Amino acid sequence: MMPRKRKFTLKPYAVAVVLFAFGAGVTIGKARANTVDISSIKCSDLATYKTEYISFLLIWIDGYLGGRADDTNFDAERMGNNAEKAKKLCASNLDKGLVTIFKEAEMGQ
Repeated sequence: MMPRKRKFTLKPYAVAVVLFAFGAGVTIGKARANTVDISSIKCSDLATYKTEYISFLLIWIDGYLGGRADDTNFDAERMGNNAEKAKKLCASNLDKGLVTIFKEAEMGQ
């Protein structure tokens, strides 16, 4: 069986690297100070977070869910679409967990 050819475009890759690097740089000090259970973060908590931290969380959640699904591909466009859906879901479900919301966004709910 021939391996699948990967379609590689620089733009999504570059966006992901920049977002990750920026998010990691902003949050690295906080990560050393304490450990955060991401499953405990609710939509209502996002109002207290900086945009950079939210970006870092969304990238982490996307990777976590991809790992759980044994999917090692990163699709910046898909993640962006899921983030937009999650934003809308969060607005009407402030007490729901962010990971749960992102799963629902990914499933198209």
